[in-house]
Amino acid sequence: AHNKAVDMNRRRRLLSNQLRINDDEFDILDILPGDTGNEPDEKLGTQQQNGKITRMLARLSLEQRLVVEFKVFQSLTFDEIAVMQDISTNTVKTRFYTALKKLKAVSEESNVLS
Repeated sequence: AHNKAVDMNRRRRLLSNQLRINDDEFDILDILPGDTGNEPDEKLGTQQQNGKITRMLARLSLEQRLVVEFKVFQSLTFDEIAVMQDISTNTVKTRFYTALKKLKAVSEESNVLS
């Protein structure tokens, strides 16, 4: 019974996240680190870096973005993501690693990391 309740809570949280994304209310900056310093230069640098990350993630499909959000920003396991999305663990892994390859290509293309 406990596991079923946990699964239902995860699915409910996933649906909430999907609705938020589909309604264009999703902003990756909400889950990125905020201001880490008090200096204006530091804040500007953080804002610029967050903008670059947002643009990079926007190039991913919705499915890939969700997996990256859950894995990287919410620290969920592949198995947990699979249960939440009602897909196989291998599909989650494929989406995640495909997204990483795409993000790497985008970052190299635009020199985001340098």
